Amino acid sequence: MSNNYTNDPVVSVVDNIHSPAVQGVNSTLKGIGVFGRSTYQAGVLGDSEQDEGVRGTSHAADHGGVVGVNDSQTDNGGPGVFGESTKGEGVRGVSHSAVHGAVV
Repeated sequence: MSNNYTNDPVVSVVDNIHSPAVQGVNSTLKGIGVFGRSTYQAGVLGDSEQDEGVRGTSHAADHGGVVGVNDSQTDNGGPGVFGESTKGEGVRGVSHSAVHGAVV
């Protein structure tokens, strides 16, 4: 696959623990590193056999590491964040703050 065409999917196979298969970096003020969108399925999907499927880290005081937003205008709009587990907790929160709860 030596040709790069605008509408072709990106496929990256890496056999090295020190290199990500895909990396998106944007150093502009409002730039996004990686963006995914789909009409009928997940915009971004993460899957792992031995670790978290998706992990987010934020270093900003007023932003979460992972944020879920549902902007449905229907009376039965879904949750912003949903957790499900076959044998463990669906959602777990841990806070080390003296003034904030782990799950609110």
